[in-house]
Amino acid sequence: MDDNPQLPKTPKIPFKLEDPNLDSTKEPELLKTIEKLKGELAEKDKKLRDKDNKISLLTGENKKLKTANQEKDSQLLSFAETLNKVELEKDKKLKELQEKIKQLTIRNKSLIENSANLKNTSKNLGKIKEKQGQEFIPKNNNFLLSDLSRIKKPQNNLLVTKDQAELQAQIQV
Repeated sequence: MDDNPQLPKTPKIPFKLEDPNLDSTKEPELLKTIEKLKGELAEKDKKLRDKDNKISLLTGENKKLKTANQEKDSQLLSFAETLNKVELEKDKKLKELQEKIKQLTIRNKSLIENSANLKNTSKNLGKIKEKQGQEFIPKNNNFLLSDLSRIKKPQNNLLVTKDQAELQAQIQV
């Protein structure tokens, strides 16, 4: 998995020059210069290989980071979609609850109105019964007692006897 471009191989420099025109006294100086240049070249070649290795490592790390970023982006997108679904569901539930509150408020108002109407009706019935009770009370109690004595008493009928006793008690009050 080496994506590094291969550097061209440097040709080897011969140790001895084959040029017969050179002076033999200058040959050791040239050899020293050649050796020095070879050392510098080897050092530069080593630095270049080190940089090439660093580039390879960084390229590999970059690919790993890109892959990790793509996974994170995918997870983020999935999370955003899930969050959107949750938001939509929450909005739907909120609308349902608001509608229930609205219906319960209407029903509650109706029950309160009915309760008030029933209280008023009850009060009015109480007043009507009071008026009716006052209208039917005879002023002459003797008249009622004489009418009761004329009523024939049935034999063995306890209910009628109780009713008569109650009527007599009411009349005496």
